[in-house]
Amino acid sequence: MSFEIPNDPAAPVHPAAFADQAEPDAVDWDILVAALKGDGVISGCAVTAQGTPDMTVAVASGTVIIAGATVAVSGGNVTITAADGTNPRFDLVVVNNAGTKSAVAGSPNANACLPAIPASSVVLAAIYVPAADTDIDANQIIDKRAFPLAAPIQNGTYIYAADSVGTDAYAITLAPAPAAYAAGQAFNFKAGTANTGAATLNVNGLGAKTILKQNDTALATGDIEAGQIVTVVYDGTNFQMLSQLASTPAGGGGTVFLTLLAGDGRGATTDPCDGPLQVEAGTNDVDYIVLDFDTAADENAIWVRVLPPDYAGGTLSVKFIWTAGSGSGTVKWMIKARAYADDAAIDQAYGTAVGPAADTLLAAGDVHITDAVALTVGGTPTAGQPVMFKVYRDVSEDTLAVDARLIAIIMEE
Repeated sequence: MSFEIPNDPAAPVHPAAFADQAEPDAVDWDILVAALKGDGVISGCAVTAQGTPDMTVAVASGTVIIAGATVAVSGGNVTITAADGTNPRFDLVVVNNAGTKSAVAGSPNANACLPAIPASSVVLAAIYVPAADTDIDANQIIDKRAFPLAAPIQNGTYIYAADSVGTDAYAITLAPAPAAYAAGQAFNFKAGTANTGAATLNVNGLGAKTILKQNDTALATGDIEAGQIVTVVYDGTNFQMLSQLASTPAGGGGTVFLTLLAGDGRGATTDPCDGPLQVEAGTNDVDYIVLDFDTAADENAIWVRVLPPDYAGGTLSVKFIWTAGSGSGTVKWMIKARAYADDAAIDQAYGTAVGPAADTLLAAGDVHITDAVALTVGGTPTAGQPVMFKVYRDVSEDTLAVDARLIAIIMEE
């Protein structure tokens, strides 16, 4: 049960003798208005009569929110002062912003009214105290717990906080604190620092969860910038980031794509692959272009591409598209790259070579698409710069005993 104004004075819980309980009071509206503004009970705090009624009532433990701050309320008794000998009165059971429980006595009157609510306090119940009463029974207690909703949602109190950790391990504290993570929960936080790679978020100490972009991709350096408002949704395992990536230029249109087609590649001078070669799938006369990488050595292919105008300097998510004409086993593809600014020497080392897990040939003549791998381009890559890519088959890490045929490589930022 929660806030009530008894509707039927003849009901067993509120007998006709206590008909004043069914009358709305100005303080009732004060309680409801306070709840609309965000002050009220979050959980627990029910007020009940004692097992053997006396001039005390029992308050259950719980939590209230006052002026945006959550306050823990411990269970315990509150004493109601002695009844007037002539007239009834209403008392309020309240808790303040220090978690202190108390009773506020009303003025005895033939037509009793609720007393004013003390400052920085939340009302838990109204107590009807008839003239000359000597104990408080259940039918004298009116639940006045109002559970706030609209204001905290509108001002973001429940789901927004600022991070102040200063690392990629972002952490926030919400009020009230969520009891546990649940799929579908959305949180907003102001990042205290730019991320420098993979990042996590820990909400109220429930545990750090990885923040992913585009469903299943780890964040790249600069995807979150200091001061950015970040929106994430928990998917049951990780947080998925819904906010625009800080590394994506405004109006850039989202994901940046690059494609390396076999027909545009060439065998490297040292340990070159074969091709480009034109191959026909004979039944339907489907022709396609490949680069052939055999098992004798780590054969290499090269490309040059210019980074597009909306490239933001992040890592590239790379997938290899390949096939084979026969055989069985796995293929291990590797890629490395370097960007060149104006007047940069060409003879410089590539960035670190990376590759997805060795990919298994499922069927000869079928298209195979590897898992994605994050490639960091060597140098200081920026939009408009040329990039030299080198791709090779790491035969020491795979088991396919025939040529692996590379059809294309797709990359996105």
